[in-house]
Amino acid sequence: MNPSSRKRGRQALDPVVLPLPGMVEDRAEAASRVEGLLRYRFRDRRLLEEALTHSSFAGDDVSYQRLEFIGDSALGLAFSNFLYLTNPTLGPGPLSTIRAANISTEKLARVAVRHDLYPLLRRSCPRLDLLISTPFYLHERQICGVISSLSSRMEYVQVRRLSAL
Repeated sequence: MNPSSRKRGRQALDPVVLPLPGMVEDRAEAASRVEGLLRYRFRDRRLLEEALTHSSFAGDDVSYQRLEFIGDSALGLAFSNFLYLTNPTLGPGPLSTIRAANISTEKLARVAVRHDLYPLLRRSCPRLDLLISTPFYLHERQICGVISSLSSRMEYVQVRRLSAL
């Protein structure tokens, strides 16, 4: 136990060394996993492959960045439409707050972590691989699962409470 952890009454944890995250080399398998998760079959799997290609990946001229540009807007519109139709008594302020909480980068990152999407991403970014494999990420991953579950429940409660006003 180190001195600072004794002062706070906590035991020091030994660092956890994790292997660097792998990449699913079989692209058909990666595509099938994503399609299963989404419960949607892509007619043109090239779009899915583009969506699963990080800009650091050498050998291709495509990356998810162009799709991200349109996808952010599409997700925002779809979620806004859903909120608008399911919460007719909410004003623009609460609707905007709920939308922002649900389509934020942090929320979407939690979803990606929970569904283990990182190995499906074609990439060549050792720095990101290292970040993903750090002990902090292990703890963050566990925390994100709990937070995401609680967040979903709290958002439901918040929507119900606000719609009752």
